[in-house]
Amino acid sequence: MPRSDLADIVLERLTAAYRSASGPRRAAAMDAWITDGGPWVVRTALLHQLSHKERTDADRLFAHCLLCSSA
Repeated sequence: MPRSDLADIVLERLTAAYRSASGPRRAAAMDAWITDGGPWVVRTALLHQLSHKERTDADRLFAHCLLCSSA
């Protein structure tokens, strides 16, 4: 298994607390993480929504992707 695949699984599990956190609290944390500059922190900000499925905040996710694409 490639290291990035393993890291994605670990990051997904470590951010489980944020999935259960209230929306504004979680959103504020991910908004801060997306601008952190550390590649793994930024990646986590994007990947934390993996298990959200129908609860994915699509607007925020796309805004974060745009931030990453312009960096």
